Amino acid sequence: MSMQEQLRERTKQFAFRIIRLFKSLPRSTEALILGKQLLRSGTAVAANYRAVNRARSRAEFIAKIGVVLEEADETVFWLEALTEAGVIKPALLAPLLKEANELVAIFAASQRTARSNPSPPPRSPDDPISRRPDFQKPSATSRSRVTFPGAACPSSIFSAYFAMMSTSMFMGSPGLNCCRLVIS
Repeated sequence: MSMQEQLRERTKQFAFRIIRLFKSLPRSTEALILGKQLLRSGTAVAANYRAVNRARSRAEFIAKIGVVLEEADETVFWLEALTEAGVIKPALLAPLLKEANELVAIFAASQRTARSNPSPPPRSPDDPISRRPDFQKPSATSRSRVTFPGAACPSSIFSAYFAMMSTSMFMGSPGLNCCRLVIS
């Protein structure tokens, strides 16, 4: 199992632990208010981490991991608020608070690394492109050339343009900046 898959599973299990905690909270007003905030932020960690694995660029990866980091940090805050408000004994939340702090540290380190590393984040193993044995990621200077002979009618030109854009987006290229349509 890859590191991405392990962290994906870890954040999902963290979300389930948050849900179980929410269900076990006392039925007081302050527990309900703090618990709902905790439920939102704690489950958002897992949901947003899934989105991180689908980032299309390094900038998008950095932005999305930043959202995950914010949600994890907010979860730490709500866990601390539950204990400091006297809703739950600190000893009961210690393991969950420890996990939340570890996730914050992991995502903060990941964000720092991504900001300082010029290479793009690795693709997920379940990504259909990276699973192809013949896949070679295009270099930043390469250009895709789509030739469409005899494209006299506008619908044919549109078809060629659509095929070019679909291919470039699927390959993770920024679209028109790296492609050129040649009509002969």
